[in-house]
Amino acid sequence: LDAADSMSKLSQRTGVAAPMLDKFRQAAELSDTSIQSLEKAFPNLARGIDDAVVKGTGPAAEAFNRLGIGLTDAQGDVRDTDQVMLDLADRFKQMPDGTEKAALASQIFGQRLGSELIPMLNMGGDAVRGMSTALTQDFADKAADFNDKVTKMGEKLGQLGMKITEALLPFLEKLVDGVSFVAQKFSELPGPIQGVIGAIAGIAAVGLVFAPIIGAVTTLAPL
Repeated sequence: LDAADSMSKLSQRTGVAAPMLDKFRQAAELSDTSIQSLEKAFPNLARGIDDAVVKGTGPAAEAFNRLGIGLTDAQGDVRDTDQVMLDLADRFKQMPDGTEKAALASQIFGQRLGSELIPMLNMGGDAVRGMSTALTQDFADKAADFNDKVTKMGEKLGQLGMKITEALLPFLEKLVDGVSFVAQKFSELPGPIQGVIGAIAGIAAVGLVFAPIIGAVTTLAPL
């Protein structure tokens, strides 16, 4: 539930469907790429795509041109971010590792993030497409909704607990005062009397412990 919830939230932040995100997550884990890097990658890529399409200039636009990646479809609409990411992975898999690849990754994702994503991109788009996932968008969204309800229930139980404690507080204060009073009076008694009371209390405690055993023996005695 928590994993599906995370995928639903990530889907909302990136605009990428949860099943595809789960495939990218698996690729990230296989390439030792952190999920945090993957989470940052899609918004950075989306900004780069938007700048390239709207302005036509900038580091990301230059990188897309050098890689030969189209950012719009046949109808002129901007392509989905995950599809562009898959194309990037296909290009990176074909390129040798080195300065050029590192520079292109930095232009698109930023210097530090770009270098972190290279191992995952080197797997190629087909590797990501071929990942198996049982996660559906519907289940991810339902898991997120369920966890939200559990969180809200916890808040309500906490509020209920505070109200109950507030109602019981006067009685608890009297109980504490009573115990403190008894303890004080006991400490004011002479030592021998305290010893006698302690002995009586000890005998009573032993009686409570052995009462079931004595009862059992008494019951079995006639047998």
